[in-house]
Formats: sequence, C-alpha cells, structure tokens
Amino acid sequence: MARQEPVFEVFARIAPGDPMSHIGTLNAPGIELARVYAWRIYDEEDWSEMWVAPRDAIVSAHPDQERPA
Repeated sequence: MARQEPVFEVFARIAPGDPMSHIGTLNAPGIELARVYAWRIYDEEDWSEMWVAPRDAIVSAHPDQERPA
C-alpha cells in the first residue's frame, strides 16, 4: 500500500491588505514542494501572497474543542 502524502491547506490574498482566503488543499511530500505545487495549482489569480500550512499543524481555537482540527 502506498504511503499517502501529507495534506497542506493553501491560503492567499490578491492585494496587500486584503484578508487571507482559504483557496484549497494539496498533497505534497514536504513543505518545499507544497510551496511549488501551490503556485502551480492555484495560479488562476495574480496573488500578492500565498501561504501553505500542514493540515496537522492547524488546531482549533474554539474553547470547547481540545483536539486538533
């Protein structure tokens, strides 16, 4: 059985000062390739900024949730 690559969440903004928006997800073996894949996959806009974050690094801020999202 093939090992599944980690999932990364992708966020971007079109103009400086605009809010960051979640624009999608991708799978990549590591953060450096996730950065490259994000720019290639989500190149439909002229983004001023794009961020990728490992899904397992994102945690809930809601006070009633103790587990990661």
